Amino acid sequence: MAPKNRYTFVSLMALSIAMPALAQQAPPAAPPAKAADRNSNDVVVVTASKREETVQDIAVAVTAISSELRDEIGLSTVQDYTNFAPGLSYSTANDRLGMRGVTRTSNNFGIRSGISNYVDGVYFSSAIPASRETIFVDRVEVVRGPQGTLYGRDSIGGALNVISKRPSNEFEGEVHIGFANFDERKVEARISGPITDDIRFSLAGNRFFRGEGFLTNVAGLENEANRRDDTYIEGQLEGDIGDRFSWWARLGSLSWHRVGAPGGRTGAGDSTPYDTRLFPGGSANINSFFGFSGVASGLTQAGTQKTNPNIGANQQLQFNADFTQFTDLFPTTEGALEAVYSFDNFDLKYLGGYVWYHYNLQIDNDGGPVSAFKLPFALGGVPAGNNISVGRITDYNENRAWFSNEINLISTGSGPFQWVTGIYQYQENYTQPIYVSSHPGIGGTVLRFPTFTPTVDLPDFTGRNASSGSPQGGDLWYFSNNQGLNHAYGAFFQGDYQINDAWKITGGIRWSKDVMNGADQVRYISHYALGAPRVDGTSAFFGGPDPTTVTASNPCGFAGKGIVNTNVTAANSAAGCGGLDKSRYGIYLDPVTGIARRQLAASWNEVTGVLGVDWTPDTDTLVYAKYNRGYKPGGLGCADTNCNLTATPYTDKELVDAFELGLKREWPAANLTTNAVAFYYDYQGYQVSNTIVPDINSSGVRPPTYVSYINLPSTVTTGFELETIWRPTDALRILFNYGYANPEIGDTPALVHALDPFGRDPAANVISRTNGPCGSSATACIAGQNLNGNLLPFSPKNKAALVGTYTVDMEDGAELNFTASSSWQDIAFSSVFNRWATKIPSWVQTDARVTWTNADQNITLIGFVRNLFDDVIYDGRGGGRRIGNTRDVPLQMCGSSAATTVSHAVNPTGVLAQDCLTISESYRPPRTYGVELQYKF
Repeated sequence: MAPKNRYTFVSLMALSIAMPALAQQAPPAAPPAKAADRNSNDVVVVTASKREETVQDIAVAVTAISSELRDEIGLSTVQDYTNFAPGLSYSTANDRLGMRGVTRTSNNFGIRSGISNYVDGVYFSSAIPASRETIFVDRVEVVRGPQGTLYGRDSIGGALNVISKRPSNEFEGEVHIGFANFDERKVEARISGPITDDIRFSLAGNRFFRGEGFLTNVAGLENEANRRDDTYIEGQLEGDIGDRFSWWARLGSLSWHRVGAPGGRTGAGDSTPYDTRLFPGGSANINSFFGFSGVASGLTQAGTQKTNPNIGANQQLQFNADFTQFTDLFPTTEGALEAVYSFDNFDLKYLGGYVWYHYNLQIDNDGGPVSAFKLPFALGGVPAGNNISVGRITDYNENRAWFSNEINLISTGSGPFQWVTGIYQYQENYTQPIYVSSHPGIGGTVLRFPTFTPTVDLPDFTGRNASSGSPQGGDLWYFSNNQGLNHAYGAFFQGDYQINDAWKITGGIRWSKDVMNGADQVRYISHYALGAPRVDGTSAFFGGPDPTTVTASNPCGFAGKGIVNTNVTAANSAAGCGGLDKSRYGIYLDPVTGIARRQLAASWNEVTGVLGVDWTPDTDTLVYAKYNRGYKPGGLGCADTNCNLTATPYTDKELVDAFELGLKREWPAANLTTNAVAFYYDYQGYQVSNTIVPDINSSGVRPPTYVSYINLPSTVTTGFELETIWRPTDALRILFNYGYANPEIGDTPALVHALDPFGRDPAANVISRTNGPCGSSATACIAGQNLNGNLLPFSPKNKAALVGTYTVDMEDGAELNFTASSSWQDIAFSSVFNRWATKIPSWVQTDARVTWTNADQNITLIGFVRNLFDDVIYDGRGGGRRIGNTRDVPLQMCGSSAATTVSHAVNPTGVLAQDCLTISESYRPPRTYGVELQYKF
């Protein structure tokens, strides 16, 4: 496959070189007016600096993606933008955006993203709105580097700005209809125009349906991945009151039913033989794949496949499950209001926004096609031959709302000093309830562990709330909820002083404050160890002290930072701290629901700023140097969306000192535009979740390892980005973009790799080991590693995109465009531990499009092929560890030897002789092709 990918690039470059020769045999040269129109499409006006300026005139590393460019080269989604824009990365499966190595490592709302998303200036928590169709969007701006002295919500890594099409002064409209393989259909329409002389409107909506997925379920259920049924509608009003006051408002709503991202399947799971042990190492739940052990009988199974179909060449798009995973986004509410009053020398601008959504994801928790089986032996209180129900469904929810208010003063005079200042307020509240249920239900009394006294059961299903969640006929065995009420405030100022025609200096300052108030809830009931009755292990299994506070004189320790409402008493100290009373750690049990709950609170603030100098020696050249101080608040949460009352929920803020040196230049003689920037980041406190090996305390004891969000002391990122547009002829345009980023981690405290906790990989940089039982070898002790030299996750070192467009002007005035594009992405890693199991392979994607536009420019036909050569294009890759009986040997893939394959010969419950690893991959879509009609009136 790799040689074919190389040929893709070579072929496209050959095409670009050959086109000028072909042009000599083409119809007569285009009229000057048409050539000028095509050249003008290369000039995009942006508002990245809160003023309308062209990309070439602004001292910011920004990629402007206009709606015309999106239609021309096929940039439909945020995923496509990453192919084109240097420094930009995106995980479709998790909706995580990154720039220059700065990315989100958790979907827990208590941990904020380092990249800010904006729609018409209003902050969004998700990048999904940037994928809206071109009928809604005028352009998308990818602004790289810290942003704070011009934006309401600050951003340490960059911003993704979506600018909607505004109402027009004259009545107009357009309709788009499209069809593609995978049963894809879309229809969208927009009308716009004046209501009165001073009020204008626009109404737009679309329906997008894709009925087939690219992952096949061999159990006979529906295929999955990339299936969509989306509806979006919006209305806008815009008006003027006199000569000085203008206003604009937008109201929109999005809803969908998807079988795929974000949240659903984008991969087929791991590619190793099934783990058929009854209780896989480290798990308290019966394994559904024990049904394929040869020991169990009486299987209730979807389909007949008993081996993993995702093994072998070209089998990576098959899985085996008895539940179709799906996501629902219930109709959202999304509003924005802008009002501007123009004084003689400055504008007073107000911008407000509000968003609410409810997202639901249903996941096959047990992971396989078996929902029940019988055991030939007794298990706890369950006699031999009883039916064991192993089907489990996860019901994950996001309920989130936020609003913001921003006031700006923006200078409009003609003097050498121009400035922007503003204040900002933001509030969000959210819940993330998760329900995991057994189907069918187990029934019976619920006993509390370890006393085994009867306790409360959860009520029957009455809707998703804090004490319910299991559908009819099921038993809820796990519940968690992450709740929050967060506030952010900011005040900022930036000024530019034009010293003379050639030199300009910039300075800005910002104050930011973030306040978080949250709560964790959890309840867990074991349905399996005893069958019915069931065991409530909530109080016994969850919550405890910050391990670093445990000493010989204080064996109970104290609650971790960020936990409030603690209650330290004599009853829960010393010998009493091992009981069910955990109020010492801020945890309280609701006697009605049986749910354990605690409160969290923290705040952070920072002063940041920018300094820059621009040199414009001539009208074609801009050279700039810039220093930016960036900030991201700390958080209260964990890597998972369910924190299970983790003992150390607090993480501190991130800071970055960012330096840029840029050159933007037009080369008129060559019809060439080049934008280049080199950057250096000194990043402090990058937030990452990991297992920690604590230092030996004052009592000479090393506390046990624990999982927590931590701040990496230092990461240094160096990089270079180049964007070019070349028009060798009036008919041919070539775009080449390249990005290099090297986000290298410095020295770190001792961290444990979840896939290699004993440091057996040759690449492991072990700096400490825990005391305690080490098994048969000293290397079996838990190993803390230094990450020095590793790269931040989801950050390929190299990216490149090459696009060629050739235009043929027809004799009747119509226009025919041929476009070919090829994007290449280097390897990356999905973990701060850069190991083979989490190495995302490199890939190449090649696309082609043909576009015909009539002479009146109101009818356009588009034919397209994405992923022309049907290559495997990776969205991510992750590793998993199966715990075996021997742990002091080099790691291998599971199923690669007898020692890494489960055996039931000696023990019917199953034995895995040796630890081993699994690998799961997620993918972008295979080859897609289709047509689209656009009609404007």
